[in-house]
Amino acid sequence: MENRIVKLIYGSGWPKARKKETKQGKSPSMRKKSALMNQVVFLLIISLIIHSCCTKKECVNSFDMKEIELKGFTRQELDEIFVASYTQGSDFTKLIDSTNTSVCDSNYNNGNLIICVPINFNSSSDYLIGFKKIGLSYKINNIQTSSEKCNTCFLTNDNYTNLTSYKINGQLFSKSYFEIIK
Repeated sequence: MENRIVKLIYGSGWPKARKKETKQGKSPSMRKKSALMNQVVFLLIISLIIHSCCTKKECVNSFDMKEIELKGFTRQELDEIFVASYTQGSDFTKLIDSTNTSVCDSNYNNGNLIICVPINFNSSSDYLIGFKKIGLSYKINNIQTSSEKCNTCFLTNDNYTNLTSYKINGQLFSKSYFEIIK
């Protein structure tokens, strides 16, 4: 009785009903929430580990960059450049698209210049690259590609398109990037 009077004086009021407790000190609903949270955390950690094991490099298609490296050219010769795409195998008679472009970057490793190709650039077309200022043009055709696997593992199987060969003005090049040599 004395405890009850002390509680009333200090404002604790009437004893509150408590949730049913188990031997561990938590209600059954709290244990379920805790177990669910542990499973979510475990799955997140496992998925991060698996993903980090699979992603070893970025898989970049040869055509994603939309660039052609120019060897032996000076920047002054490249004021006016045009790019045209043609239906593959049409002997450059069925024009698909054409536009003007310019030097977009320099390859600092070897000093070569790079032009960006602002039209749809893929292996299913032929291309004509023209340099108006110096009166030269280059026909790119017979573009060959292969599909390569990248970052293959348990949950992932990425593929990318790799350039294997192409012809410029009839000369065969076996490179993974486009290069025009003056």
